[in-house]
Amino acid sequence: MAQTPLNMASRLLLLVAPLCLLAACNSGTQEELSTATPQPAEGLLETQYEEAVRVILDTDLGIDVDDAGALAVLHALADKGEARILATVANVNDPHAPGALDAINTYYGRPNIPVGRNPRKQFSVATPWWREHHPRFVKDLDLQFPEDTSIYNLKTAVSVYRKALAAQPDGSVTVISIGFMPNLADLMASGSDSYSSLSGMALIRRKVKRLVVMGGTYPGSDRDLYLKGALDISPSPAIRVINDWPTTIVFTAGNVCGGISTGQTLASRTPRSNPVRAAYTLFFNKEGVGRDSWDLCSVLYAVRGLSHPGDGTYFAGSETGRHLTLNMDGVSAWRTPSDPLHKRLVRVMSSSTIAAKLEALVTKAPAN
Repeated sequence: MAQTPLNMASRLLLLVAPLCLLAACNSGTQEELSTATPQPAEGLLETQYEEAVRVILDTDLGIDVDDAGALAVLHALADKGEARILATVANVNDPHAPGALDAINTYYGRPNIPVGRNPRKQFSVATPWWREHHPRFVKDLDLQFPEDTSIYNLKTAVSVYRKALAAQPDGSVTVISIGFMPNLADLMASGSDSYSSLSGMALIRRKVKRLVVMGGTYPGSDRDLYLKGALDISPSPAIRVINDWPTTIVFTAGNVCGGISTGQTLASRTPRSNPVRAAYTLFFNKEGVGRDSWDLCSVLYAVRGLSHPGDGTYFAGSETGRHLTLNMDGVSAWRTPSDPLHKRLVRVMSSSTIAAKLEALVTKAPAN
């Protein structure tokens, strides 16, 4: 049908108007853009609610107690239908660490979550060695609370990883590292087995959506505990992971939630049968004391992303295009040029607000 002048003019207006709007949106100066509030970086996880986030938690439970708080947060989110815990693995060699993990999983009604142990002879006795009071609370949790692991038939962390990953849909798994990285490096180096014919790198590339790492101090160079290793752990595994991990890595640096205390109301709001409460009491040798929320924020982001409809915005992605480096002296730094797979998290929610929300999750009663 022939176009009338009016029709043609109307169509022209429809074509031109969006271009004008786009020009107006881009009229800000570069200085204005560079000083704006940090926005979600490409590749960072937006809020996800369509289905539960599939999670494997890799933890150094025993070295610090916020790992116990982080696992409590993960179970609370699983109870809300937001997370599905595929496995929990210890990156310390302490034979009681898997039992402690299983004790917490059992308390929250998930006794069948697979647990694994780092077979490397590192931290065969896991304690907060850097404190004057350094209890081996993983042993207490293992021996004093219900759990059904056995130190004689524990599977290695890599075996647990490969079995869990092989059974999941492609690109569906979030791995959370809140400790040292030997397990991750060993997974990368693993070969085919009865669970999958794929190499470790190929299995990660196919099954893992992202790796969330508690570490990556910003802004300056620093000897980051979990990247440099500690005592008898070499930085080599962390260097391998940082340089070669084949999917997105989101680093939640210690200063994101350092200084935000949580866990102080476990003794007043949860029963003595709660192993997480016991962990905090043993760690401090008294009740009612909280710990910094480094690991808890990593779990919160891994499951809920940058924001939550009922809570608001927790985090944003750094606008700084850089990549994380680590040398054999254990010194890490963010440098240019950027790496599209390296992302850095920035907290935007106030300390008091996010502390209250985390405390509610840490002390939430099990659903089962």
